[in-house]
Amino acid sequence: MYDNNSNLTDKLAVVAQNCKIGIRLTGNAKLIDVYGFKYNHSGSRINIIMGDIISEEKKLALIRIKPPQRGSGNIPIAQVTYSYDDAVSDKGRVAITKKLSITYSANSSLVARNQKSAIMEDIELYRSSNLMEETMDL
Repeated sequence: MYDNNSNLTDKLAVVAQNCKIGIRLTGNAKLIDVYGFKYNHSGSRINIIMGDIISEEKKLALIRIKPPQRGSGNIPIAQVTYSYDDAVSDKGRVAITKKLSITYSANSSLVARNQKSAIMEDIELYRSSNLMEETMDL
């Protein structure tokens, strides 16, 4: 006998709890906005609370940062830490840290090749959603 409820429950299992993104801006980078989640911002630190993640669920937080003035080479702009409580393999609290940097270029084809269309679409979706909310508030 096939039980729809247990199959649904298996697919909706929590895999990560208390998910957080911590960002420390560096090199005079400035926060412009965070799309998708509420956040706390104090000085160069940004904290985003994402809550729990259910299996097969995707959560997206877009962070808009104004980079420092032009420079040469790789310019560090942030250190990002994603942390969560592992609810599947009993690893406890897991933290993954990455450093982000940018490189300025006057080469328009290089810039175009590195632009991610899916991310640009997500940004426009969030912007239009924010405009809609502002319009409704008015």
